[in-house]
Amino acid sequence: MAVGLIAGGSWQKCGGSGVLAGAGAAVLLTSSLPMLLSYLSGRKAQASAGLTTAG
Repeated sequence: MAVGLIAGGSWQKCGGSGVLAGAGAAVLLTSSLPMLLSYLSGRKAQASAGLTTAG
């Protein structure tokens, strides 16, 4: 709980809403990265399956 109190008060001293926006962007990127990688690997698998069955 003490870590939360320290971090909660320090973000305003470090840069205000810019720090909050950067942290939000980092969380968004980190949480969406596995979904994006799964999507891309699925497309790659479909493309390679299409090449092997077409020939």
